[in-house]
Amino acid sequence: MKDVTTRDVVKAVVNPIRQLGATLALGVFVINIYSNIYFTNFPDDLGAFDAEGDEPVCESLWGCFKVTTDYGMRLSGGIGDFMKHNLSTRLIVDLSFFFIVLIVLLNIIF
Repeated sequence: MKDVTTRDVVKAVVNPIRQLGATLALGVFVINIYSNIYFTNFPDDLGAFDAEGDEPVCESLWGCFKVTTDYGMRLSGGIGDFMKHNLSTRLIVDLSFFFIVLIVLLNIIF
């Protein structure tokens, strides 16, 4: 590459590729843990339906994982913004998701 800046940017991504891959694997693992927690303990709080509007999103563990990954990463308050609002023991899970995934894990990645 002729441009020094472009070469430096590419090197910044390619050189630590193993660490980035390990961080991505850690992120998937942590989100999978939260998906299991939501699937086993709070499936009714994820009462929203899929795009067609005919099937609840947390009917399977794979559905919970997709929703937790999609909405949990995109919404500013985590997956708790997508779920039904109630003041139960889910507060601890939602706060830990916010701190661990959105603050710590995303700061490691970015």
